[in-house]
Amino acid sequence: MTLPRPGRIGAVRLAPVLQVMIRLSPSTCRPAVLAVLVVALCGGCRAPHEGEPLYVPEALAELSSPVQGPAGPLTVEACVDLALANSRRIRVADRRILIAQDRQSEAIASILPQIVSDVRWQTRDNDPGFLAGGFAGPAGDRTVTTTSVSLLVPIYDFGRASNTLEGLRLSEDVADLAARRTREDVELAVRVTYGRLLEAQAIRGVVDDSIRLLERQLVVAKDRHAQGIVSRLDVLSLETQLAARRQERIRAGNNVELARATLNRQMGLDVNGPLEIVDVPEADAWNGPFVDLLRLAFERRTDLEAQRKAVALAQAEYRVTNAGHFPRVYGFGRFDTTTDSFVLNPEWLTGGVGVQIPILEGGKTRAELKRKEREIDEALDLHAELSDDVVLGVKKAWLDLRAAQELLPVARMGIEQAEESVRVAAEQYAQGMIASADLLAEEERLATARSSFVRSRYALHEAYARLVHEIGGTPR
Repeated sequence: MTLPRPGRIGAVRLAPVLQVMIRLSPSTCRPAVLAVLVVALCGGCRAPHEGEPLYVPEALAELSSPVQGPAGPLTVEACVDLALANSRRIRVADRRILIAQDRQSEAIASILPQIVSDVRWQTRDNDPGFLAGGFAGPAGDRTVTTTSVSLLVPIYDFGRASNTLEGLRLSEDVADLAARRTREDVELAVRVTYGRLLEAQAIRGVVDDSIRLLERQLVVAKDRHAQGIVSRLDVLSLETQLAARRQERIRAGNNVELARATLNRQMGLDVNGPLEIVDVPEADAWNGPFVDLLRLAFERRTDLEAQRKAVALAQAEYRVTNAGHFPRVYGFGRFDTTTDSFVLNPEWLTGGVGVQIPILEGGKTRAELKRKEREIDEALDLHAELSDDVVLGVKKAWLDLRAAQELLPVARMGIEQAEESVRVAAEQYAQGMIASADLLAEEERLATARSSFVRSRYALHEAYARLVHEIGGTPR
């Protein structure tokens, strides 16, 4: 049996109540028993956080003053820092690491020497005695208090304890890797939502520009209609287009509010709170080969490493179960004392070495081994499945980044061409050379080109963020 490493276990000592009980004389054990029971009952009456009110979102609370947002505009890095600091997902993942550490402490405690105290107070309604050859006599007191203290020392268990500890250490590693991946997931979600908020704001700006352009052209059309140069139909066409743009403005405003609320939620702020953010520069270009990215992903991805450790964990649990076929060797010692006046020696010590040998348990261990074997196969399949998912995810992120990098200059050129077309069309319309339908068509193309550029720009931002997430860090 492998003992715990030095430094991981504090000094072993008896609980204060137990120390006091061992020193008590038999005549004073009864009050001690009552005291221990009272302490145990009082200590087990309440669970942590029992009676505390549950969480209520700020949006449901009655606020006497407006919700205060962060001071000043936030960068994407500041938003990521807030999300990492406030995320409940991260707190849950970190707590699972502590739970895994607690399980290690429990396992360590189970292989250390165990001391158990047993105090019994019993009474009967008549005298105990014996009858032999017509002679009857007493053989004990009616009321007896018996106290015993037992020591159990594990000696050897064919690797059950050591493999249990190894499995629990692997569980802690898995929990730690899962927490790191959770942080990466939170960061990706914030960066994506940040970009979508910027995109929604930019699209709203495109719609506002389109509305202003149409309003100017409507003034021109009304003036020309008053002069009898154009028909009422030109004015109605522009008014219809303007009304459509104003409807788009409402939808664009809703998209901005939803993206802002989502980002607030991810940062742990009130979803209704105000939020200002600053624009991001164009994402870094990366034109390296796919195989380099794939190699980085298999080196860095914490979820892949966690799944590899999950395979090792399942194998350690198999070894623990297999050790159940073998005996356990332990040492034991016991001190007893009694108030029975008929006992020749009211205090005595016993000790020895014991061997616990499993003989017949209805095939339980064999069934557990079969289950553990299937769990190993499952862990191997999950690792293979995740590996293939990583390959596909990196491939998609690589293709999306390449496409976004190629589309952005095309979208930028489209804006320049559309702006020139609208300028020429506006001059021609003012001179009566084209109809309003031609002008509206050019305005529609300009709005589409601007929207396409905005989406391409922030698609590049999102594609780069997803690539970083897929490979577990920035590409080298």
